[in-house]
Amino acid sequence: MQELHGTARQARRKLPLAGVLGAILLSACSDSGSGGSVPMPAEPVELSRVMGGQLADLIVSGQLAYVATGRVIATWDFRDPSAPVQVGAVDAPAGGLITGLAILGDHLYASWRTGNDESGLTVYSLADSAAPELLNEIPIAAAFSHVDAIAAANDHLYLFDTENGIWVGSLAEPEAPELSTDGVGLGGAFDRTFVEGNLIRVFGKSFTGDAVLTTYDVSNPETPQELQTFFTDGIELFDLRFAVPFSVGFGAKLSVWDLSNPSVVVPRGNADTLAMTGIVNATHAYGVGFDGLDVWDIQDPDTPALVDHLDIDTFGAAATATVGDGALMLTTTDRFVFLDTADPAAPAVASEAVMPGSIDAYDAARVGDTVLFLQQNYGLAIADASTLDVVARYEFDLPATPQDRVFSDMQVDGNLAYLAAWGFGLIIADVSDPRAPAEVARVPAAFAHTVAVDGRSAYIARNTNGPEFGIIDIADPANPNFVTSYGLTFSPAQLAARDGILYIAGYPNGDLPSVGLRIIDVSNPLNAVELGFYDEECAEAYEVKLVEDLAYLACSNGLHIVDISDPAVPVRVGYGQAEALFDVRTSLEVRDDRAWFGNPAGFVELDISDPANPQQLAVTETGFYGPINLRAIDDGRLVGMYGIGGVHVFE
Repeated sequence: MQELHGTARQARRKLPLAGVLGAILLSACSDSGSGGSVPMPAEPVELSRVMGGQLADLIVSGQLAYVATGRVIATWDFRDPSAPVQVGAVDAPAGGLITGLAILGDHLYASWRTGNDESGLTVYSLADSAAPELLNEIPIAAAFSHVDAIAAANDHLYLFDTENGIWVGSLAEPEAPELSTDGVGLGGAFDRTFVEGNLIRVFGKSFTGDAVLTTYDVSNPETPQELQTFFTDGIELFDLRFAVPFSVGFGAKLSVWDLSNPSVVVPRGNADTLAMTGIVNATHAYGVGFDGLDVWDIQDPDTPALVDHLDIDTFGAAATATVGDGALMLTTTDRFVFLDTADPAAPAVASEAVMPGSIDAYDAARVGDTVLFLQQNYGLAIADASTLDVVARYEFDLPATPQDRVFSDMQVDGNLAYLAAWGFGLIIADVSDPRAPAEVARVPAAFAHTVAVDGRSAYIARNTNGPEFGIIDIADPANPNFVTSYGLTFSPAQLAARDGILYIAGYPNGDLPSVGLRIIDVSNPLNAVELGFYDEECAEAYEVKLVEDLAYLACSNGLHIVDISDPAVPVRVGYGQAEALFDVRTSLEVRDDRAWFGNPAGFVELDISDPANPQQLAVTETGFYGPINLRAIDDGRLVGMYGIGGVHVFE
């Protein structure tokens, strides 16, 4: 088993610890030992804004681009290719993660899915094209629904539901279409559509992993007729782009398909390559991979020719669109890129802008006038504390592959930020000027997913390749030294440390039926000893906060408040029950007389002025997506990092 290492003299140690829950969890502890000093308001906080999240779709209308991220839509103006700018954003969230966009007339339509297999449609007004306004939410009338794509044609909407077939709705009433379906499943998951007159082409993957392109005739708009379904290798074809009468596939091959006959897909030329997605115009195709841009001449569709490879930063590209003499490329690393393709054989980056809503935030910490969002794919998204808009990025120098990064946890201690990067280990950054972070040092420790800091020591833990925690001497942060590591008999979810004692929230990984909170004396790093544990009705715990003599523990069934005045004998003093969701991570935050607990069922606020009797004050639904972390940042504001679900702001 690969493991963390100390020096040659310091052998790996194994503690006889017992444990809980069952799902890998990335949790964070930002200043977890402070307990906070920001007074919270008397009234419960309310969801005021959602921003960022998974890049799901990009649709262009004129010189505006509507970008679906998480549960919201941002509007970008790219009329000046040298300076694209976000000019508007919808703060009110859709019912779930947006899966597709369609425009008809002065309305924008978004399909969405929740985390518990429900779907729906959100309707926006484009009366002000730069500022879509949410008008209506229409849940799909099915108990189990996976709508992953949407199209508008012939004054009708078409929602492609893997489980229930095609939902069709007339737009005679554009703000309230009535949807119906024949109930026949589609046999695959479609996530891209292309409309050509009375034809709708949908692309996705079959249940066996093949790439699938299906064409529907909607001449009779109420009854779509399937004309053909074309299957091909799902590795050779990851993504598909259209340039009538052809389509170009990107994957392990670049493939050209002739769509002239809507009833038959005719394969033309192909060539070996590797691209996750791509861009197509009349004469050229651009393969977008992890590293650079491949330029293909497709003027002869039977013999596509690679004419150049450009050293353009394409890491994390997830959404593209062809626009006039250019192309848009959006990445999961918070970049909006405009490519100049006026010379199609020699595209160049005309401009790059920072996306104000972080795509995949995992943690947050307030430092002066700045909020640092830990962004999973590159490092730190730097946001203005008053607006919470991301204004800059700090990307750490790591290989341009997802597995070598995966920032998952952060603790800010004074002027230093300690970051757990799963693909590397611990990275220490100077944030004394939070608008200009600078790396100080790094310690290799593969698969580290959580970090805590206490005085001269940093603690990291991992689950991959054997659960364990490690101790790092940070007396000199510029020269950290890995001291030793200890094996665990459970999966550690998140750490907190204070006064030479390490608190581990954990869950079972097969060896133990119950874990909860494990308390370890690490005052002598070379002889760590378990002092005690708490698992009363808490087999699975995912986060712990220390406030004076109390530990607040996010268990699978709610908030547990534990007296740790004697760490060897932890005793529960209070319990705030929530909907129990097993094998699902939970998160919490504590400030003064308030605690917030989150899981997919909702965001729960509790009055903890009497720790022995927590009182539930409010519950906010979040599309059945649970928070990775909850952080109070200032003057009554709280941010929830929901990963692909975006950053939820409560105030």
